[in-house]
Amino acid sequence: KPLNLDAPDSQARASHGKRMVSRVSDRRGRYVGAALPDSKVTDIAVDATLRAASPYQLRRGACHTATDGNLALKVEAWDLRQKVRESRVGNLVVFLVDSSGSMGAQQRMVATKGAVISLLMDAYQRRDRVAMIAFRGTQAEVVLPPTGSPKLAQQRLGNLPTGGRTPMAKALADAQRLIKQQKQRSPDTPPLLVIVSDCRANVGMPGGESSGDPFDDALRMCEELRQDKVSAIVLDPAPRSNRFGLVESIADALGGEYIPLNELRANAIHAAVRQAQKAPDC
Repeated sequence: KPLNLDAPDSQARASHGKRMVSRVSDRRGRYVGAALPDSKVTDIAVDATLRAASPYQLRRGACHTATDGNLALKVEAWDLRQKVRESRVGNLVVFLVDSSGSMGAQQRMVATKGAVISLLMDAYQRRDRVAMIAFRGTQAEVVLPPTGSPKLAQQRLGNLPTGGRTPMAKALADAQRLIKQQKQRSPDTPPLLVIVSDCRANVGMPGGESSGDPFDDALRMCEELRQDKVSAIVLDPAPRSNRFGLVESIADALGGEYIPLNELRANAIHAAVRQAQKAPDC
């Protein structure tokens, strides 16, 4: 039976589970271990392959000197091991911010803008990229495409309008689309979805896709994001007396973390995101 030379999970090696270190699928990064290949070996781990083959040399009739022209070791296809590499990566942090006419919209936008810029100020250390989608009326808009530039964030997030209804399902669908696009470009960059909303959805999915209940539409999109294995946190900006369980329901459907904010401030949002990035699943 071949030796079990699977590499230990990268999460165990990362400090407190931070996704500052992630396995990469190409030849970039540091060689940290070996694993059985899923298909064709593209980056052979010679040392691990030889260790896997060595217990079977007598059975295979191999000789251990090459003086007669034979190989010192006989290696079979099932001995082959693939290198496992790790590289330092950041997160793609996607903010989904409610700019509708529900209570405190302007305060939400100001606090989130401050958090975005704060995250980008130390992005050079963590290699994070940050995006922001605002939703109001019947639409959601990517007001900040994925970037590592605080200057671009300052320019793009200057004066953002607020007011109108709450098209949450459409916003979640747009977030899913953005994350999938970025995943194709950077498959090794883990996404983190950060929702800042009281989650009082009152606009269903457009184009005949609505179930008739805007909140059910939002829950359905959350379940799709959960199936896509998107890590998420949902920040509840409402005062304690105005929390009706909607935000918790959205967090549950996402398989994410519900975080009530006692104060809607940029530093509170920043701290919540950084804490989420320490979690093993992020």
